[in-house]
Amino acid sequence: MSQNNGHKKLRIDQMEAIWGGSFKRARAALDVSAFGMSVMDLPPGIDQIPPHSHRFDGQEEVYIPLAGSGWIEIDGERVPIDTGTAVRVGPGARRKPISGPEGLSLLTIGGTPGRPYEPFPVSEAGAPEPQVTELPGVREAATTAQPDAAVDDADATFTAKRFDDMEAMSGYFKGVSMTPLRSELGVTSFGIGMITIDPIDDAEYPPDGDRAGRHPRQGLRAAAALSQ
Repeated sequence: MSQNNGHKKLRIDQMEAIWGGSFKRARAALDVSAFGMSVMDLPPGIDQIPPHSHRFDGQEEVYIPLAGSGWIEIDGERVPIDTGTAVRVGPGARRKPISGPEGLSLLTIGGTPGRPYEPFPVSEAGAPEPQVTELPGVREAATTAQPDAAVDDADATFTAKRFDDMEAMSGYFKGVSMTPLRSELGVTSFGIGMITIDPIDDAEYPPDGDRAGRHPRQGLRAAAALSQ
């Protein structure tokens, strides 16, 4: 772990985990307080996770695969996901992750529009490990009738997009672009973007050059979220 001057860096496999290591308490591990954040690591072919929704707290969620592939099943519709995809799901929709043949590592970021973020007890460091079926969102999804857009004011929509189909902003720095996931996905409770750094040209940035040590040679794609 590295912590200095207002930043904290931690490997995902070093974060506190529950449910057999499948759920990493990333928010608590990194001392984030403005939005929810977790990483779910699923082995290949997992389809038994019960669906959940967020009517009870109004939270919208963004899902970004970090490795592997699979699906997010949203109100019965299977949406394919991989490392080139981001998905925003409204609070009223039932959702569940399903891992593909390579397994799935899934970053989840959530917040409630118009309200300060309130940490969910299961996300707190050292909190007892609950039964999945006792979680409010899981109980809610199991007992609430299928949403009807005509009568239900809970947002049950979702937006899934590939990064290649989003409009990226570039030109400020050579080889660096930023994709505004917040506007592309319709997120309203927190800011989120995807920063892409192209691989460097050894002729332009020789190993002993001033910038060689600060620019990832193989390129980099990283999500950045923020909120007040």
